[in-house]
Amino acid sequence: MGKVEKIDTTVVLSGIFYRDKKILLLKRSDASSWAKGAWQMPEGKLRHGERPIDALRREVEEETGLRLKEAYVKAVWSGTKKVNGTVRHVVRIICEGKLQNGEVKLSKEHTKYGWFKPAKAIKLNLATGVKEILNTINSKKNGALI
Repeated sequence: MGKVEKIDTTVVLSGIFYRDKKILLLKRSDASSWAKGAWQMPEGKLRHGERPIDALRREVEEETGLRLKEAYVKAVWSGTKKVNGTVRHVVRIICEGKLQNGEVKLSKEHTKYGWFKPAKAIKLNLATGVKEILNTINSKKNGALI
């Protein structure tokens, strides 16, 4: 038998938020351990025992300083990548929602934020999986598995 690879599965909650028909994206710091300098949605890992809505609320507030008003599941994305001998499996639960009014206050994880028209956002240097997610939400499919 061949060597069994280490497998790591992570569930991530990602938030899609619009203002004036533009989507909120955050640019990761060049000091990040993952996706240096890439644009992403507000998102983060689900902690053991945590409810998905609570993870999304926590991550949105940590990364933007804004409070989540409401959210619903828009799509689910799944992808794998081998990193240092470990097969990383990421499952993203993509939620569309509304934020309370206010100005974005970035965490140390990010250096910039912007509100982008979806067609312009697709052309940015995007973190893994974000282009596929943007293509799916632009297709107006609800509940899509991607």
